[in-house]
Amino acid sequence: MIPNSGNKQVTLLYLIIHVSAWMILFLLPFAIFDVRLKSSFSLFNLLFVGKALIVFYLNYYLLVPRFLLQKKIFTYIIWVALIVSVMAFIDSRQNEIRRMPHETNSNTTIPKHPATTQNTGRPINPPRMLGNIPFILMIIGVSTSLKLSQAWFQNEQTQQDIKKEHLATELAFLKSQINPHFLFNSLNSIYSLAFKKSDLAPEAILRLSKIMRYVLDESPSTCVPLEKELDHLQDYVELQKLRLTEKTKLSFVVDNQASNQTIEPMLLVPFIENAFKHGADTTVQSVITIKINISANQLVFQSTNTIAQRNSNQTEQDSGIGLKNVARRLQMLYPGHHKLDVVEEKNLYAVTLFLTLKQHEMHNS
Repeated sequence: MIPNSGNKQVTLLYLIIHVSAWMILFLLPFAIFDVRLKSSFSLFNLLFVGKALIVFYLNYYLLVPRFLLQKKIFTYIIWVALIVSVMAFIDSRQNEIRRMPHETNSNTTIPKHPATTQNTGRPINPPRMLGNIPFILMIIGVSTSLKLSQAWFQNEQTQQDIKKEHLATELAFLKSQINPHFLFNSLNSIYSLAFKKSDLAPEAILRLSKIMRYVLDESPSTCVPLEKELDHLQDYVELQKLRLTEKTKLSFVVDNQASNQTIEPMLLVPFIENAFKHGADTTVQSVITIKINISANQLVFQSTNTIAQRNSNQTEQDSGIGLKNVARRLQMLYPGHHKLDVVEEKNLYAVTLFLTLKQHEMHNS
């Protein structure tokens, strides 16, 4: 069973195993029986192994893939019966020939049996495994079992590859939704400053440029250094602060006691977007509190905000796009390594995320 693998070392290993197994089968009779390595005995033993090879690989590479795996069981049984009959016939003819006396060029008769024991002088026949139908069927059974096992493992690997490809496609789609969603919210903030003719608008545009550069450079990556992601969040918060009034009290605290940790890019920003989008209010007192604590490989993100009066054109479905996407990304990227709690009661909205971080696993997609 030599797999179709790009890994040459694995292929070579299976090749060595196959060759070794057939060599052992050829040499085993000489180890079991006390015989002299006579040419006639070796010849018959070589023919025996050759027939076993033919039966094994004919079934392995032709019959099982073409008939059994295609659920043509009746056709497969017919072919197996035919092979068993042919091999049994060939073996019987070989035995008849082997039992016939032969003469050398000097008219000396060679004994009927090519090898005798040293102690008793009784003849030893070479292995006749294929002359016995149960042994022929055993070879076919081993060949079939190995091929079915290989087919099962290949099918499992194919299913895993399809699943991974599907998840990668879905993840790419979710990322493609995040970027326009993020840009839309940031432009809303700058529009608000420009509408008020605020002197802070140019600074906001510069910050947005920095943020978008990060998005374009790092968003295609599967992991980024945690420090870069935290800097990105800081830039985003600073951009949002430019449009806040004294009515909104903001607290943004980061306590990073870890090093060499990585995180999926743009994973936390939807939570912060949501807090500013629905927590900032220019008419009544509002509160936005964001805390990020990192210790060892554990990250705890907490976001709490009061719920401002939504605009009439701001639907519930629109407000939840970012959060639904990030929840799905967490399920795909951190299965079993995160816990997300979202609580909404009265005029308060709270998000708590417990996340096990990765270390030194930065790869580009």
